[in-house]
Amino acid sequence: MKRILMIAALATAMSCGMSVVQAEEQDIAQIKCSEFIQDKDHMGMILMWLDGYASQKSDNTVLSDEWMEKLSLHMASYCSQNPDTPILEAAEAME
Repeated sequence: MKRILMIAALATAMSCGMSVVQAEEQDIAQIKCSEFIQDKDHMGMILMWLDGYASQKSDNTVLSDEWMEKLSLHMASYCSQNPDTPILEAAEAME
């Protein structure tokens, strides 16, 4: 019974959220660090995209909390110091 309620709650939450989402194309290669830092609404989505981009290049398909925290901290620090740098370049500068 709990499982059914959890599934129903998840389905409801997902369907409610979908009506708010707007489809908008954005070229990640064109986003500057300053824009990334200011766009709090899309920051998480962009970080996930960057993770996928890095995963494709490294052939590492593991997603971990530790990695996402490291990526987030790097991007925040690097972009704060280099606001005119494209975010792809910022992500590639990660050690």
